[in-house]
Amino acid sequence: MSEQQPNVVGDLRVKNKTGETYIAATRRPDGTWRKARKVKEGYIPQDEQPKYQNRMQAAAAGSQMPTGITPRQMQAMLQKQQQDKKPVAAIVKPNACITQKDHVEKKLANAKKKLQEIEQMEVFI
Repeated sequence: MSEQQPNVVGDLRVKNKTGETYIAATRRPDGTWRKARKVKEGYIPQDEQPKYQNRMQAAAAGSQMPTGITPRQMQAMLQKQQQDKKPVAAIVKPNACITQKDHVEKKLANAKKKLQEIEQMEVFI
């Protein structure tokens, strides 16, 4: 084990004269040593493999902006949408309820109207 390769995956790979690749011996946190492991070319240890992501996770991890738009353009669009918001219902509809009391009075008037309609229907029966 003489020749060292650049660190590609996060561990120290060593090639010997016969061309076999080893992961060099490392020291554990408790002070003991791990043995050098013989590995095939391109092997990635289990703890260094990327975590599996399903399609939904991969899509969520990507860009939140539509394709082809810059962050400045997106910010300008959002500001324009905020400026173009519709006015409050009370301004558009002059008879819209503004306070809780108005709301209750309107419901009471609707209930009285329904009772009158019921009385009129009972007359026909």
